[in-house]
Amino acid sequence: MKRLFSCMFILLVLISSAAQAQKGTVKVFSEIKGVQLFLDEVLQGTDVTLLDSVTVGTHYLKAVKDNVIIFSDLITVNQNAVATVLIKNTKDVQEKMLESKYEEIQKFKNNRLEVMLSSKYVTSTSGVSNSMYFPGYYVVTGTTFSNSSSTTEQETDWFIARGGKVKITEMELARLADNQDAVKRIEQVNDQIDKKNARIMKRMNTGGIMLLTGTVSVLVGLADVLLDNFLNDTVAASLLAGGLLVGVIGMADLQLSNPVPYPSHYLTLEEAIQLTDTYNRNLKKSLGLPDNYEP
Repeated sequence: MKRLFSCMFILLVLISSAAQAQKGTVKVFSEIKGVQLFLDEVLQGTDVTLLDSVTVGTHYLKAVKDNVIIFSDLITVNQNAVATVLIKNTKDVQEKMLESKYEEIQKFKNNRLEVMLSSKYVTSTSGVSNSMYFPGYYVVTGTTFSNSSSTTEQETDWFIARGGKVKITEMELARLADNQDAVKRIEQVNDQIDKKNARIMKRMNTGGIMLLTGTVSVLVGLADVLLDNFLNDTVAASLLAGGLLVGVIGMADLQLSNPVPYPSHYLTLEEAIQLTDTYNRNLKKSLGLPDNYEP
């Protein structure tokens, strides 16, 4: 009986050793992150680099990224050997992954920011005789024109467009790019202009009241002179003189009180390009698009 048990034990050891000897290893190298690995249609995990104790023979290996098969092949596993697999990030693989992201691509196209640049050349001529009857034109005959000189300068302007259709402000750009320094800088400039314009509007209101008061005074004085002497001469003269003086002062206040315009640009062109690139990179990342993707 003991001999029987000994023989059975030895047999089991031999079978176990033979079974272990019929295994191999698969080593996986991938240039792409977040890849699910399947062996014979059984999920082995995500970003798996080593499959140990794989049965000797032919197996079907498949790699999936965002529900897209980016690699599939039959591999041969040999006894006590390592089978090496390389998953490359080729152009075909990138295009295949992008094809599965139609909705994300459309969202990116509709929301991406672009800096739209325009450039024109303006020629100004000095030493010419301007036409009295045709504004904007000048004489090109005679000795005057021969002594003239012209200079040409390039004028460049730009703005930011969202989705290639909607023009947005530089404040919106700064907020979309989450650049708080730019936001604060724009707010400070606007606050300064608002305060100046508030003072100017107060001055304009005062000037308007003075102009109205002076006009009424002059009209009353003129009415007394031209129509009927319902006022004495001293009062009428005071109304005329005082009205003219107050009206002139009020008119001067109005003419000198020009509101301060807001700047055409708060950011430099280089800053706008940098903020636009930052926003677009973050948008790609949130949509799961590669950083080098461009529609």
